[in-house]
Amino acid sequence: MTNSRIKVVLMLLIAVTLVTAVYLVVVNGGNTPPTSPKPIDLMTPISRTPVQLSGYWIKVDPISDKEVGDIFTINARTNIPVGDEVLVQVYSNTFTDHRLNKTGMEFKGAVGTVRVARGNGDINITSFVVNTSAFTPDEYLVTEEGTIQDASGAYVFNISLKKTLEEKITL
Repeated sequence: MTNSRIKVVLMLLIAVTLVTAVYLVVVNGGNTPPTSPKPIDLMTPISRTPVQLSGYWIKVDPISDKEVGDIFTINARTNIPVGDEVLVQVYSNTFTDHRLNKTGMEFKGAVGTVRVARGNGDINITSFVVNTSAFTPDEYLVTEEGTIQDASGAYVFNISLKKTLEEKITL
């Protein structure tokens, strides 16, 4: 190979390198294409929030701990349209078997449907009244699910025995 051919090959290699560098900086923002997919991190905890594929969502407002016999309202925010129904369920989260008799299980909780009401802007609301008189002390799960739209939300809270006046004073 002659000196002139070597010079031409070197010039072509330099030109290709410069064009590639300019492309990576100007067009691709300096990012090089990935050489392999990102590995899955098995130590990262999985989110407890359900993934909403439909674009609709429900977010149950925080619920403070309650005592047996309390009457309170569960509120939630949602983008489900006004007038649609939402199924609200409140039940024990401990999965223990509280048998009344051999033919069935005792249910301590509340279930019902509510209609979505107008809130502020694009955020609508739901409200569900719960009477805990028949509940037992336990951890409870609240779930709200759209009956027409694919949306759900959840929250966990505790119900304890009602404190006497003396117990409240000593706290």
